[in-house]
Amino acid sequence: MASTSLDPFLGQLISTLENEASSLTGVSNEIQEMKLLFRSITSFLVDADRAGQNGEIQKAWVASVRDLAYQVEDTIDEYMYHLNRQRQCSFLHRTLHFPKVLLVRHQVAAKLQDINTRMKSITERANQFGVQQLEERAATSHHDPNWKNRLSEASLFFKDDDLVGIKKAQHELLGWLMDDEPKRTVISVVGMGGSGKTTLVANTFNKHSVKQHFDFCTWITVSQQYRIEELLRSMVKDIYKQTNEEVPMQVDTFTYRALVETLVQFLQSRRYLIVLDDVWSIRFWHEINIALPEGMRGSRIMVTTRKEDIAPSQSGMVSYIHRIQPLRIDEGWKLFCKKAFPNELGEGFLERANDTPPEVIAESYLMELIRRNLLQVTQRNYFGRPKAFKMHDLIRDFALSISKKENFVAVSDGKKGIEENGSRRYSIQVTDNKKMPGIGTSQLRSLVIFVVEELSKSLHYELPSGLKLLRVLDLENVPIHELPSEFGDLFNLRYLNLSRTQVKELPKSIGKLSNLLTLLLICVKIRKLPDEIAMLQNLRHLRASYLIVNELDGTGQSIDNICVPSNICSIKSLQVLAYVQGEDSLLIKLKEMTQLRGLGLDGITEADEIPLCISVERMEHLHHLSLTARPRATLKLDALSSAPQHLEKLHLIGKLRRWSELREDALAHIQALPSLLHLILLSYSFLGERLWFVEGFPKLKILEITGCPQLKEIVVEKGTMSDLEEVRVMRCRELRRLPYGWEHLTQLKEVRLFEVSNDLVEIVTGKANENLPTSPHISLIRIIDEDDEAKSMWTCQIFN
Repeated sequence: MASTSLDPFLGQLISTLENEASSLTGVSNEIQEMKLLFRSITSFLVDADRAGQNGEIQKAWVASVRDLAYQVEDTIDEYMYHLNRQRQCSFLHRTLHFPKVLLVRHQVAAKLQDINTRMKSITERANQFGVQQLEERAATSHHDPNWKNRLSEASLFFKDDDLVGIKKAQHELLGWLMDDEPKRTVISVVGMGGSGKTTLVANTFNKHSVKQHFDFCTWITVSQQYRIEELLRSMVKDIYKQTNEEVPMQVDTFTYRALVETLVQFLQSRRYLIVLDDVWSIRFWHEINIALPEGMRGSRIMVTTRKEDIAPSQSGMVSYIHRIQPLRIDEGWKLFCKKAFPNELGEGFLERANDTPPEVIAESYLMELIRRNLLQVTQRNYFGRPKAFKMHDLIRDFALSISKKENFVAVSDGKKGIEENGSRRYSIQVTDNKKMPGIGTSQLRSLVIFVVEELSKSLHYELPSGLKLLRVLDLENVPIHELPSEFGDLFNLRYLNLSRTQVKELPKSIGKLSNLLTLLLICVKIRKLPDEIAMLQNLRHLRASYLIVNELDGTGQSIDNICVPSNICSIKSLQVLAYVQGEDSLLIKLKEMTQLRGLGLDGITEADEIPLCISVERMEHLHHLSLTARPRATLKLDALSSAPQHLEKLHLIGKLRRWSELREDALAHIQALPSLLHLILLSYSFLGERLWFVEGFPKLKILEITGCPQLKEIVVEKGTMSDLEEVRVMRCRELRRLPYGWEHLTQLKEVRLFEVSNDLVEIVTGKANENLPTSPHISLIRIIDEDDEAKSMWTCQIFN
């Protein structure tokens, strides 16, 4: 529907009106009236969507609402911008300019009154062309709610010649359908809209061998809107049809209970196959499951869905999931040459919950996009969380076309500027050393610049002026050398990314960015943050690192940590602080930051033991901890009686006593951490010859050992690290063999080796050292045979 992209914006705007009403002195009445009008408009949009209409009247009406909503947003943001500047002035300045304040307030009130009048007019138009009329037109128009069902069932009649790239997937489905498992089995096929789920299942369903294997087979198309009684009634009628009996007239009057009883009575003595195509809700499974008896006759249920969390699964149920994989390039081209396939797109937006952290909300949005197959996960981190994504070309093209039509976002390839078309969000690609294209709107809320090629660092890009209402500013890799003078006026800014820019200093005016939530300063030339950083009381994420470059030739880059003022500990909203210098004044106050979930400190010495241990013990929510010792310094952690129980990633660099200067008997201090997933031991952190893992590490997935020059062997006892998936060993030149006991690590998928002994290299590769590249990277990868574990095998890859 045309209103869909407007729904979340109106919801956000209503939330803003509620939050700001009390602070917008002098215009609160107008704000309250506007909030009620927007609620009415939102309700109409929902009802209009349900009516199934997307005609020109609704499109024009939605466009009018969007324009007014943008005007409201601009008016409120500009007024807040004015108030914010006034609050930053001295008392004398505010007194002298008080008449100007009254004038601005009067102007804003007049604007809001005018907008309210126009909104009332729009609401009256909504009533004039209301939902009732929309429903009447829907009933008599060419719109047919059953078209999707017919499109789905048309897949039953595709010829094998029309199908591409399904042989392997079909072989898997046939195996599950006709194996010897006597229990009722549920087979779910999951994939994005248009990916071929229905076609694959339909072709499998039509196989003669399948029809011969089952006593009763039926296909039910569910779709997003369904009536359970009608679907059950269709199954009952199919029973009579397949048994060559006349369908009784009373079937059309059967209640839900009568339909269920009829199905159970017929199916419980037979081996049946039922396909439930296009399932959108787990509720549907609960409604129909009672009509599908379990038994021990080898019955099968196949489900197609776009959302993986819809796939039925419960204790005691035999179930399988087949995830549709994208076609290879040659297969995709073959299919394209045959026909253009339909693109279905499921839409939905999550509502913001009260008292829910923004990180959780953001992740829920992301996971919803993944579950709906609008985003495809290409890489996950060691926690199993998505790390990298891609979007299907068809969906991307569709999204871009809708965004352009509705002025949601404007995209530029960097060759020309972006026209002023009312869009609030700009995405610009920079591909060469030419000057960045101009930006032509003062109402911009989001500016993201993607540098897709290496740019000359000698270029001096300038940030456009007049962007006072920005909320998102991402300049990563842009060779900008200084921030504009009005930088401190960006009070609306929530997200700022200056990573890998040429900026050498943050202005003191950064303290004025009171709404800033995320500040990214990774690999920058900023050595120290100003004291004013502590004024950012809403800041939640600060990630920073200082880039050291050889000034003579630009080579030999290395990373150091940024100095932060100790008063940063007064920011109670901060969740992540990494990676910063662990100076004495900071470590003393660090105990105040009990809310931290991520902490990275550098420059630690033995003298820091007490304040550091006290602070870490109090951080009950800590998930990530990185500690780096100062060169030639030693850290004592004897005062740390227990580590945070939620710790997932522990990163230790340098000669760190007790935990990290690990002797053969010292692992007991970390092996009992219940949530530890990633353990990294770097730079002389282990000083013995044998690293012996006796027990524990119940959830560890990645073990990384680097720079332990005396290490000769690693021993892993059976039952230890049972979930370990990856081992990385680098710059341990005395290590002479693979870990003892690695055959017990059944989840192990990869072992990476670099700069280990020649003996180990020869054992692993089967080649003499002179036949190998200098300092080879060796990767042992386990090829897993899911059908027969015994057939799994290890392969060796060698890289320069």
